[in-house]
Amino acid sequence: MLKLIAFGEALIDMLSNKINNDTQGSETFTKYPGGAPANVAAATAMLGGNSYFAGKIGADMFGTFMRQSLKAAKVNDQYLIDTKLAKTALAFVSLDDQGERSFSFYRDPSADMLFSADDFSDSWFDDAGIFHFCSNTLTGDDITAATIAGIEKAQQAGFCISFDVNLRENLWPEDRQALPLIWQCIRFSDILKVSTEEMQYICDGHEEQQILKQIFAHKVQLLLITDGANSLRYIVRGKSGGLVSSSSVTQLNLVPSNSDVLTSVTRGSLSAADSQHAQGSQSTEDSLSTAQAWTEGSIAPPKIKMLDSTAAGDAFIGGFLYQLCAQQITREKLAHFCQQQPALEYALTFASHCGAHAASIQGAFTSLPSLEDIKI
Repeated sequence: MLKLIAFGEALIDMLSNKINNDTQGSETFTKYPGGAPANVAAATAMLGGNSYFAGKIGADMFGTFMRQSLKAAKVNDQYLIDTKLAKTALAFVSLDDQGERSFSFYRDPSADMLFSADDFSDSWFDDAGIFHFCSNTLTGDDITAATIAGIEKAQQAGFCISFDVNLRENLWPEDRQALPLIWQCIRFSDILKVSTEEMQYICDGHEEQQILKQIFAHKVQLLLITDGANSLRYIVRGKSGGLVSSSSVTQLNLVPSNSDVLTSVTRGSLSAADSQHAQGSQSTEDSLSTAQAWTEGSIAPPKIKMLDSTAAGDAFIGGFLYQLCAQQITREKLAHFCQQQPALEYALTFASHCGAHAASIQGAFTSLPSLEDIKI
């Protein structure tokens, strides 16, 4: 069993008892452990995976509850750090009558944002594994620097890098651009997960085919595009690693190409030209066909009555990463695995059942399935 390290925010979901902001009667909130990477760590652990969560929580009652919840979900909390400098983040969650949620965050400053590059220990990456993160650790300069440091340590140790964009635009300061930072992290990633809405955000008005070429011009082997109860799209890099390269596709200047891009992006000092990341694309001739560059398939998720979608996406990716860990799919083996359609589709079907199970039960950790819950 490979090791999973899920890095990022651990916070408390305060779930309202009201549907569609009903104003009748008193509104109460019930606390649940949450935070997308924490949910993923718990999802993998609940299935029997070797799962670690890396992050910071406050030395407060909510931090204690978070640590206890992670332990109860069988997550290894060795990489979870307490701090007295800030409180554990809170997210107030409301549901509509379809189970779709909306969030109001109390996070800035919060303990999770104080995780620093120095908090990562080289020893965490001694064993082969997967490093998973989301874009919520890109919302400030220091936490972005910590995220990149973790990715770099993981890469140097041979870890597979999994990136779930999981964009929460209301967490981003008005003067901070999310898209260039997301693209910077795509460049590092082996597995990329987005929702249909996030894919549209990444396309930023460009044709999806051109954006796919740009995605596969880097390290990405597998792109997963979820769409709620609709079919999951999976897109696999072409069999020849050289089919799609940065020199053979039309460049859209989606990220700056200079060697010190990381410093400029992390410190928020993008030039005016860089901030217009999708403008003025070059007219380089693109000779590759779509069929050569990637292959695409779809998986229909099981039909369920959705009660709460809070952890559905996290349960999905946690289920998929569990399959990779259980089958010992290292970064070196990932490309071959993705080319084996039956094996890949089984893992994605399993993951879809995990997501559907979570959507049918209220809460985040409380909705996550065990192996016995998944019947394919």
